[in-house]
Amino acid sequence: MGKKLGEAALGMLPSAAGAIFGIAMQGANDRRQIEQQKKLQHLQMQGNKEMTDYQQAAALKMWNDTGYGAQMKQMKGAGLNPALMYGMGGGGGQSAGVSAGNVSGGSAPVGGGEILGGMGIGLQTRAQIELLKAQKENIQADTANKTGDAANKPLVGKNIEANTAKTGIETEIGKVQLEIQGKSAMDQIDIINTRAQQAVQELDAQARANEMSWAAYDTELEVRKNAFVTLTIENQLKGVQIDKGRAEIEKIAADIAQRWEELDIKTFEAEMARNFPALTQVAGNKIVQIWDEVDKLISQFTKRHTKTTPHKVEKR
Repeated sequence: MGKKLGEAALGMLPSAAGAIFGIAMQGANDRRQIEQQKKLQHLQMQGNKEMTDYQQAAALKMWNDTGYGAQMKQMKGAGLNPALMYGMGGGGGQSAGVSAGNVSGGSAPVGGGEILGGMGIGLQTRAQIELLKAQKENIQADTANKTGDAANKPLVGKNIEANTAKTGIETEIGKVQLEIQGKSAMDQIDIINTRAQQAVQELDAQARANEMSWAAYDTELEVRKNAFVTLTIENQLKGVQIDKGRAEIEKIAADIAQRWEELDIKTFEAEMARNFPALTQVAGNKIVQIWDEVDKLISQFTKRHTKTTPHKVEKR
């Protein structure tokens, strides 16, 4: 609150200074106005006199040019009898009525505007300060926005890599699902683990052959691990009455895969019982069996590289 009042007071300083300057100049300007008005009135009177003299001279000339003497000369010059002008009722010329001349005079500038003018300058200065402040804030916000966009670009790149990897692994998981159909429970588990191991070996080969960066390798490995953990849990849930769709199961499986290193079997049992209550009704402790299969599967997805190993992706 105090800061805003201080800024408001500072903003009014230019207006106050302008008003004080205007008051100081007002007296001098009033005197100047009086002197200037006197000069303008004198010029106006002189102009009116000259205009009146001109109009009188013009009227006299008209009289001389159109009076009886001038008309007689014109008739004689035309070969006519001047007496005819009397028979025709002609009249002599008349002088036009002369009115006093009038010249509009100017007015000296009115004093007193210096105060308002000074205040106007102050207000204009305040408006300019506010405009510059708004422009500065806009530039800063734009810069921050661009910086944020630049910082997010690597994340966008990772998201694109993850989406591409997810599309590829979904095709691969679909093939495994077809392969395990009609097989025994043990064979299904063996097939899933074998295909998971092959997926990791294929990924290792691509990274070591410089066909992908280690960053892309880490992304692909994470996507494949989540996919195979989901497949394992889904396979173990067959025949169990559950009220969740594949998307929910996939989300639960991904969460388990991400936190596997910190999970213990008791926490795992509690979470699985909460997410899939029907598992607690299955004979033979189905949850512990799922724990064992997931643990065996995740061991396949240990990273096979060290971060210190230099690696460059060759352009093809």
